Amino acid sequence: MASLHGMRQVPESRFLSLWEYYTELCTWMILFSAVTGICLWTARRSERWIGGILLGAVGGGSVSLMLYVWLGG
Repeated sequence: MASLHGMRQVPESRFLSLWEYYTELCTWMILFSAVTGICLWTARRSERWIGGILLGAVGGGSVSLMLYVWLGG
């Protein structure tokens, strides 16, 4: 998993030498989607409570997964 996210290209691959640019693009698209999603979510008062519940559940799940992997899962 560490080499997948940290390597600059896929060894012995003719077409995947652009892996570094692909992962950079994906990272920026996810960050952009998260920021714009939160901005649009806060603009709608009627759906704030369900958004807060989902954001808390996703955040808690993410932290749980990171702790599981960090502690030797």
